[in-house]
Parts: sequence; C-alpha cells; structure tokens
Amino acid sequence: DEPLNLPEPVDQLLSDYAKRFTEIKTPRKLQWKKSLGTVKLELQFEDRVMQFTVAPVLASMIMKFQDQTSWTSKNLAAAIGIPVDVLIRRINFWINK
Repeated sequence: DEPLNLPEPVDQLLSDYAKRFTEIKTPRKLQWKKSLGTVKLELQFEDRVMQFTVAPVLASMIMKFQDQTSWTSKNLAAAIGIPVDVLIRRINFWINK
C-alpha cells in the first residue's frame, strides 16, 4: 500500500464513512488502503466528455487540476504524496490521452 494524499472531498467522504462504520460496528474500525482499487471519472472538455476507470493515483493527479491549472512535477508529487519519479512515470497515462 503506497502512501497517497487523496483530494479533500474524497478524503472527507472516506472519513465520514469510517466514522459511521465505527459507530455501527463498534469496536471495529476501517483502515483504508488509498492506493488500491479503481476510480471511475468523467472528464468534461469543451468539445467532448470522456470516461475513464483508473487507479486512485491517476485520479488524484487529474483532480488536482481542479485546484489550479498548472503544476510543476515537484509540487504535484508533493501534493499527492508520491515521489517525483513515480509521478513522471504515471502521468504519462494522461499525457497520452
């Protein structure tokens, strides 16, 4: 399980769900493996809408562009919580789309 900083709205939803789960299933607690699984995204562009099913790290990358339109590799990697070399390797998915 690689460390990953999820976008705030997603992280808040996971926290709320885990809190409610603990209330219902005491003493059980959820521990999220944030880098595992898949995320379904719908991206809207000026001329088209595209749907993707991607890893959480790829979803986190593209969602950061809602906050600001331009990032350096170093700053984006820090915001997501991954090494720069991993970011550069993984961001090629979006560049090739």
